Amino acid sequence: MIKLYNSINNKLYYWETWETEEKSAIIHWGLVGEEGDYKEVKGSFFSNFKKKVDKELTQKIGEGYEAFDEDNYTALIIEYRFDSEFVRENLDKRHRLEDLLEEFLDTTCLGSVDGGGIGETFMDVCCLVVDFGIAKKAIENKLKNTEFADYTKIVKEGED
Repeated sequence: MIKLYNSINNKLYYWETWETEEKSAIIHWGLVGEEGDYKEVKGSFFSNFKKKVDKELTQKIGEGYEAFDEDNYTALIIEYRFDSEFVRENLDKRHRLEDLLEEFLDTTCLGSVDGGGIGETFMDVCCLVVDFGIAKKAIENKLKNTEFADYTKIVKEGED
């Protein structure tokens, strides 16, 4: 998997690719926080799919796309409070939320889930994201009208 980012006119874009089979790859691109577009690149008897992907990769690097420095990820925390003491349903809910967010953050190239915690009257999920502002807004929209809409707050790690 190769994943690149570029800021153009104050908007953050992504371009990524991965092999799917011996003779094909997927290229996925778009605006960070959105699902973007996909295309499959296949090889044939006369052309190698890797050469096609390398050509696009070289073009994107020439346009200023580059790998994201892992030291620049921001920890985003989604916190929930509840009245009752810890019950199994709260842990199950956290696991469902982690699954939903992992898929969402991956398909929008925002980042990934880094784990979560649960106590007697709270739970939280930590995500490592490329841009806190974009991620917060996208996650708020994703959780709207779901069982996860009752979060208490979404903050950067270390902030209240």
